[in-house]
Amino acid sequence: MFTQLSSLRSLSVCLIIVVSLLQRPSRANSLLSGYAALKQAVNDSVLLSAAVADNKPALIEFYADWCSVCRSMAPTVGRLRVHYGEQINFVMLDIDDPRWSKQVQDFGVIGVPHFAFISDLESPFGSRQLQQTLVGRQPAYVMAAALEGLSIADPTEN
Repeated sequence: MFTQLSSLRSLSVCLIIVVSLLQRPSRANSLLSGYAALKQAVNDSVLLSAAVADNKPALIEFYADWCSVCRSMAPTVGRLRVHYGEQINFVMLDIDDPRWSKQVQDFGVIGVPHFAFISDLESPFGSRQLQQTLVGRQPAYVMAAALEGLSIADPTEN
């Protein structure tokens, strides 16, 4: 009788472990979903040329496919895009793409993800101003506060 209870207890512990492992996404699944979210963000992003021609503020994200932080932040940036996408252009530039080497140099990108928050306000020199730069993993509330800090008001209102 005692051995049956012991075996039953061992079996129930094994079942608890198996169920908890099945409920928690594996690291491989989270990396894959992060990669998919990053690729979706790239597909949903505004082209740099369109963002430059537009008069809306912009968030330019410099990223790399191999960057695990970029992949893990992609769902957060995607949610922010849903919330702010009508007011702010979201631009994605791959640092490994030679087309963007000038922008990588101009923005001083030394780590990814690198987020450049560009105002719609004209500077005295006739171009938009870099409001803020964030590098690396950022909490959603920090990203949202930076987006809120961009000038999204109607310039005719005073």
